[in-house]
Amino acid sequence: MNEFSRLIRVFRLVRAIKSISMISHAINENKASTSLHFMVLSSLMMMLFGSIYILYLEKDMPGANIHNAGDAFWWTFVTITTVGYGDFFPETLEGRIVAIILITTGVGMFGSFTAVLA
Repeated sequence: MNEFSRLIRVFRLVRAIKSISMISHAINENKASTSLHFMVLSSLMMMLFGSIYILYLEKDMPGANIHNAGDAFWWTFVTITTVGYGDFFPETLEGRIVAIILITTGVGMFGSFTAVLA
C-alpha cells in the first residue's frame, strides 16, 4: 500500500506542475490584453480623481475658471493628454501641483499605451 500511495503522490505532483504551466502560459499569452485593460482603467481612474480633486480645490476660489464638474473633467482630460488648450487652468498652488502630477503621469501613460499597442 505504501508504494501505491507514493505513486498517487507522484501523479498529483505531475498534475499540479501541468496546471501551473498552463496557467503561466495563459497569463503570458494574454499579457498585452491584460496590460491594455489595466492602463485604460488607470487612465479613467486618474481622470475621475483628478477631476474631483481639481474641482474641490478650485470651485470657490476667486478668479478661478473651473466652476463645475464639466469644466473639471474637460481640464483633466486636456491636461492628461497634454493638449493643453489653455481655456481652463488652476489658480491655486495645490491645483498647479495636481496639474504637474497629471501631466507627468499622462505622458507616461501615453508612452505605455504606445508600447503595449506596438
